[in-house]
Amino acid sequence: MRKKDKLLEKDGFNLGHEPEVVNLMKWLKLKDWTPCYRMRVAKFQSTDRGLQVLEHVKEGSVIVSIPIEACVTRYYLSTSWVGEILAEHFEKFSTQVLLSFWLAIEKDKFVKPHLVKNLNPQLETDKDLNPLLEKDADLKPYPGLDDHWKPYINYLPNEYSLPLYYNQTELSALPGYISSHVYNQENIIQQSYLLLKGLFACCRYTWGYSTVNTRAVYLEKDPRDSGKGERGENTLALVPFLDLLNHSDDVSVEAGINIKQSRDGGGYYYEIKVDQDTSKFSELFICYGKHSNTKLLTEYGFHLGKGNQNEHIKVELEELINFLKLRYNISNIKAKLDLLEKAGLVSNLGISEGHLPWNLQAVIYILMMDPSKINEWHKVYLQDLFQPLHSVILSFLQFILQYVNSCLVNMMAVQCPSKYFSYAISLVQFHVQMLKSCINVYT
Repeated sequence: MRKKDKLLEKDGFNLGHEPEVVNLMKWLKLKDWTPCYRMRVAKFQSTDRGLQVLEHVKEGSVIVSIPIEACVTRYYLSTSWVGEILAEHFEKFSTQVLLSFWLAIEKDKFVKPHLVKNLNPQLETDKDLNPLLEKDADLKPYPGLDDHWKPYINYLPNEYSLPLYYNQTELSALPGYISSHVYNQENIIQQSYLLLKGLFACCRYTWGYSTVNTRAVYLEKDPRDSGKGERGENTLALVPFLDLLNHSDDVSVEAGINIKQSRDGGGYYYEIKVDQDTSKFSELFICYGKHSNTKLLTEYGFHLGKGNQNEHIKVELEELINFLKLRYNISNIKAKLDLLEKAGLVSNLGISEGHLPWNLQAVIYILMMDPSKINEWHKVYLQDLFQPLHSVILSFLQFILQYVNSCLVNMMAVQCPSKYFSYAISLVQFHVQMLKSCINVYT
């Protein structure tokens, strides 16, 4: 290799020799997978594990093409042992829950057989399952499983950097706009786990749920399914190898089945096409969506800090109202709230980097109106800079800064923090600086 190439390659440490990666590639090739470009799994300084291209990738190229037979879709699950166990209950569950269930069992291959019987009584007479249906049986191997998916399961991370895994002391120290996401996730996981009758260990289900949250892609219809496909939250699938691609706000992609029209041998493939060039030895990125740092941290386990073009600190409407009631004695709140909701101004309230978005300032404007002038609320649309409100906005920003700063102090005081708690600390530190910069604008 030329000296220049060696210098360019320095940031991507080759991980292609790791047994889990080798086995995954062999498994994919058995399913008729071939790489679209020369690339390898590598470790990068800023993103950890990702995909490094070993040649120039042109704009408009399909970078990943995975056979549908290697994808885990809702349709596939309906034809697998998951469909057998859940039987008529299958359609009651979201794809998120079904994929989490599948991962949890495939990981350990153990279930509680007496609870399988509760889900599908017809399995009680199955000669292969009968020996496992003793009264009060504990976890036992489920006979419908084999090692078909083992290379994929083994290459998945054993742990995640999600706040979901923080201990209670750490969660209590987080600002509410972060911890509320985590508590909501905990509740969803607990409720769906109970719906599955405690068929397996809850900690393994949490791992499965986290895997789906951080790795699933959008797929409206498995082409093997003769039905209408899925809608809403059920349009999820797991696509091996594709989940090695890290996130960047600076890229745009197209994803779907058989994007590349011409194909030798036919077949269905889940593909990703990039809308920008990628230079040799660079990391290959996709975009997970236009998300704030808080969502990236709670859903994917990382954040971009200052580099996030979609950053904002969420503001709860109730929090804002309580502040204005305490400091400015606002009144006629119910009527004002009705107006705000009808006007669609109360969704996605937050503080952006360097300013308050127009809709948050508009909400403050209407809440601060004299009750006698409430019929003139539509004048908010004539406002641009909201100059008369700057002192109120400044006061509110200082209030939020004081709260976030106190949370940061509590976070820094946590003894023996868990492995990834530093990610949350660095995010809140960034938010403190972001709020200070915003305050400077209104001072």
